[in-house]
Amino acid sequence: MNFHELPLRPYLAKRIVATLIDYAIFSLFTCVYIWVFDEDPDVTNMQVTGVAMLPITILWLLYFPLTETLNGATPGHDIMKLKVVLTNGRDISFSVALKRRVCDLIDISTYGIVAVILILKTQKHQRLGDLLANTVVIKKEHSKIVKPVF
Repeated sequence: MNFHELPLRPYLAKRIVATLIDYAIFSLFTCVYIWVFDEDPDVTNMQVTGVAMLPITILWLLYFPLTETLNGATPGHDIMKLKVVLTNGRDISFSVALKRRVCDLIDISTYGIVAVILILKTQKHQRLGDLLANTVVIKKEHSKIVKPVF
């Protein structure tokens, strides 16, 4: 079990860029999927509906939590040298990463305004998903692994 020292700062610009990178990657997968499984022969009106949308939803539910669980960061966060940990410094589990993502729809529907306000105004610089999951975003280079002594 690993614990990380937690120098807490908002890292707002890095978090925004990381999110844009992650959603660019996700959007690329989505566009390729829609292009491959397009139901409309009209090239200007590509679409996938009904059950065919299920893989995109599953991809969204798995992409973010799996990458955060396995790597401590999504590819965007990794590129920006950020890491997600629990507020007590421990690495996160899949269920915790999934909890973080439950609030993404609120963040997206408000164009990130709620996330930005919460990151700037909360003591630990947490967005809504972080508050729900008890997580914080730290800089990887400031993350010192401390082995617990029992």
